[in-house]
Amino acid sequence: MKNLIPVALCLGLVLTACSDTPSSTRNEQAGSAHIEWFEGEVDEAFASARSAGRPVFLYWGAEWCPPCHNLKKNVFTHPQFLEAIQSFVPVYLDGDTERAQLWAERYAITGYPSVILFSPTGVELFRMPSDVTAEQYGALLQSAISEFRPVRDILAEVVDGETQDLAQLDLELLAYNAWVQDPSTTISDSEALAAFWRIYSERTDLSERLRARFMALTLERTTPSVWTATPDPDSGALPTLDEQQRASLREGLVALLETRELWPDNKIFLTLQSRRTIEVLEPVPSTRRDQLVEAWLAVAKEIQNHPEYSATEQLMAFVPEFELHALQTRNGDGPIPPSLAKKVRARVEPILAGSSDPDEFQSTLNMLVWLHTMSGLGEEAAALLDEHMNETAAPHYFYSLLGDLSADSPETALEWHRLAFERANQGSARVKWGTAYVLKLIQLAPTDADTIENASRALIDELASSEDAFAGRNHAYLKQVDTALTTWAAETGNGAMIDELRNEFLEQCDRFKETLDETQYERCLAFLDQAHKPS
Repeated sequence: MKNLIPVALCLGLVLTACSDTPSSTRNEQAGSAHIEWFEGEVDEAFASARSAGRPVFLYWGAEWCPPCHNLKKNVFTHPQFLEAIQSFVPVYLDGDTERAQLWAERYAITGYPSVILFSPTGVELFRMPSDVTAEQYGALLQSAISEFRPVRDILAEVVDGETQDLAQLDLELLAYNAWVQDPSTTISDSEALAAFWRIYSERTDLSERLRARFMALTLERTTPSVWTATPDPDSGALPTLDEQQRASLREGLVALLETRELWPDNKIFLTLQSRRTIEVLEPVPSTRRDQLVEAWLAVAKEIQNHPEYSATEQLMAFVPEFELHALQTRNGDGPIPPSLAKKVRARVEPILAGSSDPDEFQSTLNMLVWLHTMSGLGEEAAALLDEHMNETAAPHYFYSLLGDLSADSPETALEWHRLAFERANQGSARVKWGTAYVLKLIQLAPTDADTIENASRALIDELASSEDAFAGRNHAYLKQVDTALTTWAAETGNGAMIDELRNEFLEQCDRFKETLDETQYERCLAFLDQAHKPS
């Protein structure tokens, strides 16, 4: 069985800020009719906030992003959230709008959805988590702006050894900051583990709720990120726990698994961290490991059918069954139990019957497809997409998935990836799926130099007038294209084609220099430069 993770953040890079600003999008584009999103440029929103003395609520999303729709549906419509947002200047920034990736670099935004709170003077305070209840979400909004104290400053104090003097508010912000989406934090995994462990073990006044959060934060520093689909557990890069820490954290985990009231604020941990957490706490098969597996599976099965959770969250709760089956079968390559595949199939009709909202269906169909894929039901997953993807808010998102599910027919697979590129929205989405198409061509049709050249030229043409061509996600994608094309050219003798593409694009680089964007200018000059690539 493949270790597939059904929800993925889009990776970004921590790079130099740029001076241009994209427009925030309008209320109806964000899909939350009760939020009066700021109309105008993002820098104008910050200026307005400074003038009014109000903090900024920056929501970074995309039309095609399934988790974004889950957030908008289940949090942005909640009365407590809508009351709390009145204190902010709310800004919605679609990552596919013009110059949006410049902001991604400035604020080190690494995935969709991301929510960042800023002080009225533009200082980043806090990154909102996506795995808490709507009530807790609203409470955190108020907590983060009560003192305008950046959460990174609080963490720095803990790293320096200060824990006993931390106020309750400080503990709340540390416990709930979306650290996985905050790559600009400069401390190492070892320092973060020591900081979170110090709070967990020394602050005897922690509530059950905060104790569970710090337990999870500590464990997350010892395991590969849940957003890494193929972790290397033997890399040695992550810090380890001693026996006392394992025993104490195991006790905290058992308390979390036994306390239903704590589950809603720990959804991502409970649905996506099962196997990796148990492997850290119980590295070898044992009775204690079996007990943790049994307890975790019981939680997952209850969430799968609990009305308190959204349809997407209920579907996510199937993931521990796959992950822990893989753990128990040691190598994870055995067949999925027929009973589990049957349970996944049984979810199809209820989901389809309640799919009247295209935004919500974007999220639930995505999860259904991944669960079918993990069940080995690839043909059924493809049939689901083929029949129902046009009922979602952004059908083109699913074209590349159909391409991946058609791997046994390279021609069909490439056609789906081509359509994903051609029908994607403008902006970074086009770069995303254009990159995927070029990479698939190199993988599945390496001898078709003409098609690879045409697809590469189409992608490059897409970037020709873009002001954020080498910023944020766009730059991350283009690095993949650069590596793949130059490697392919070296292996197939097509270096002249790459040089031609590079020379055609070089004349675009001057426009970055003219706008004083030196970072993008240097990246543009290096794009497809075979002469400086390692052999």
